[in-house]
Amino acid sequence: MTKGTLNEFILDGTEIEITSYHTFLGSIITRDGYDNKEMNRRLSIGRMTVTKLEKSMKDRDIKKATKIKIAGTIIFPTVTYGSESCTVRKRERKKIDAFELWTWRRILRVPWTEKRTNFSILEDVKPKRSLEATILRLKLRYFCHVMRAKRSLERDIMLGQVEGHRKQGKPQI
Repeated sequence: MTKGTLNEFILDGTEIEITSYHTFLGSIITRDGYDNKEMNRRLSIGRMTVTKLEKSMKDRDIKKATKIKIAGTIIFPTVTYGSESCTVRKRERKKIDAFELWTWRRILRVPWTEKRTNFSILEDVKPKRSLEATILRLKLRYFCHVMRAKRSLERDIMLGQVEGHRKQGKPQI
């Protein structure tokens, strides 16, 4: 993450192209350090997954419990993949909740014109935990994994134990 403007970057005599974002190992890394693009991308992948499973979700021969298990094993893991490192802000939380309820409404075949509350939908589905709670659980699990490591750069960064010091005053970029 850079605060100032970086016009050129030269490494071993080779000029490196500067971009506003980069896809690395399937995740979007932005120059400003925010990951709202990544969360939006994950939610759109989840919507595409629901759309691809539309035939199964509309099939009246498949029980509601089976459709709920399909959502928990196929749809939601595509959204939560890599969410351990995402910062979930209020705006993203709203989008995650909206996606989850949209998915449940599609599974239950509730049209948007039918005036049912979100609470009634969740009462009908009875999920173990919300999608947002699942993301929080994954983050905590990753944090515990990092903290168990004895000699780890990630652990040192989380605990603020990086060796060295910088001069007082304006940070150098």
